[in-house]
Amino acid sequence: MKTSLYFGLLLCVLFALGTFASDEASPRAILVKPLEKGPPGRVELTIDKGCGAVYQFGEKLVIKVWSERSGYLTIFDFWPDKTAHIIFPNQYYQDSRIEGGKWYTIPGDLFPFEFQVAPPGGEEVLFAVVTEKKINYIPSQYYEFTKVFPELPGEATQAAETISRGLEVLPQGEWWGAAMCFFRAGSAPQSEGWGLFIGINRYEYAPLSWVTLNGGSYRLPDLTYAVADAQALAAALSPAFPQQRVLTDGQATRQAIKEAITTWLSKAPPEALVLLYFAGHGGRVRDKDGDEGDGWDECLITYDRDFIVDDELALWLAQLQAEKVVVILDASFCGATKVGARTFRVPEDTSLPPLKDGFAEDFLQPRTRGLKIDVFHALVLSASAPFETALESGDLGHGVFSYYLLEGLKGPADSNKDGVVTVQEIFAYADSIIPKRYQQKPALLDPVAEPLPLLKLR
Repeated sequence: MKTSLYFGLLLCVLFALGTFASDEASPRAILVKPLEKGPPGRVELTIDKGCGAVYQFGEKLVIKVWSERSGYLTIFDFWPDKTAHIIFPNQYYQDSRIEGGKWYTIPGDLFPFEFQVAPPGGEEVLFAVVTEKKINYIPSQYYEFTKVFPELPGEATQAAETISRGLEVLPQGEWWGAAMCFFRAGSAPQSEGWGLFIGINRYEYAPLSWVTLNGGSYRLPDLTYAVADAQALAAALSPAFPQQRVLTDGQATRQAIKEAITTWLSKAPPEALVLLYFAGHGGRVRDKDGDEGDGWDECLITYDRDFIVDDELALWLAQLQAEKVVVILDASFCGATKVGARTFRVPEDTSLPPLKDGFAEDFLQPRTRGLKIDVFHALVLSASAPFETALESGDLGHGVFSYYLLEGLKGPADSNKDGVVTVQEIFAYADSIIPKRYQQKPALLDPVAEPLPLLKLR
């Protein structure tokens, strides 16, 4: 960590970055735990180039944070030397109170310092917490700003555990929220794995959000664990997919998702493996081009209450350079009356015809394959059958499908014990458990018909 003064009070902070081991004990994996508890409040954290972006040395970095309610903001930063620090508030700005419903840019006009990226290169993790009361959930002496960035005790993983446990023991009914972001410095990692992870808990105008489908308005109930799902899968798969972008809640608009696919993922080379993960609400709209046997197009509902139909997502992905594409959908499309279902809410007195095919079938339509018939091979893993609902569980702290994918990635899914978990193995593991415990059966579209490695176990 280096510091220098610019123009009196203007402080330039040079981030020293490095690579964390992306295993179960990494700070990213540990910091998912508070999100698995279903925080009572919503906090959003991003950076000016987007979470997962690459910053060149010398570039300025700007943090953006939003909270639905007023409270006290703390931003933790996990450094490459396996230490963790508080970067906001800091020696130069100690008032951590923020107003709800307002975006804060840090640094900005109100904050007399700057963040600038410096060697060495690698990944850095940011974790923002907003609490109703000003609470020292780590020892109070570490809030003494004798240094620019107070250091937390222990190594980074220990500090992450301390923060996680501190949030778990907050008094029942006391409001708090948390969010995570990460970025890389220097240069992009050399890897064949590119992953886009999307998780939406609360949609625009929550908790009274709605979506217009087929001329009718339907409620979009708040979800609890979709953000945790996206962050947890991104952390678990980071060794195989170091090229990552994560879009959560307000970041996951239709336009942002489209740009992430058609612009960012389009940079993945032909030999790359591309992974698209979505956790959130799904829906259905009437088929307009006659390619659906049941007359319905399935769709993913974006934060801004818009949607992406199966046809267009298939076309976006088919036009990528990458020849191998995996799509994982922890969403359902039929509509439901039950709580905890990842689909639009249907009134008790409303009856919709059952869906007969799923989201994945459009990835095999002739006009889609015609773009790159020899190279476009998409494996699609869906949380449930077309006529079922994808559920999330408070006991699991995740969507049911995502939870068992995560469990399988820890090793149990490696059925042939070769040290590599394939896409087919992770699906088989989840499919062997979920139908026995829940009223949903995962579905797999596999036109490749040969094992596709997903993660090498350590």
